[in-house]
Amino acid sequence: MPAAPNLARITATYLQATRSTDSPRKWLLRLLVDSVNSVHGGEFVRPGDEVDAFIFDPVEEPTAGASLRADAEYVGGARGGALQLHHVEQVEQ
Repeated sequence: MPAAPNLARITATYLQATRSTDSPRKWLLRLLVDSVNSVHGGEFVRPGDEVDAFIFDPVEEPTAGASLRADAEYVGGARGGALQLHHVEQVEQ
């Protein structure tokens, strides 16, 4: 199944968040996925998965342990990839 185009609305918890050494605008994330609602395309993550993700210019600095809601696009191929997050909102637990 081709990855692009795809989009899902997810809720997740930040497990790890570090600023990328490649770009000061980019954050590298490790997430624990809580829920997934596919908008279009394939579903590349499931609740309970720990996944790699990234975001550019977050409104709020990502903090380990915080919960979030976001649009997530799987970027990659059959051998691996990551979720690019868009429209990220930190949510109360």
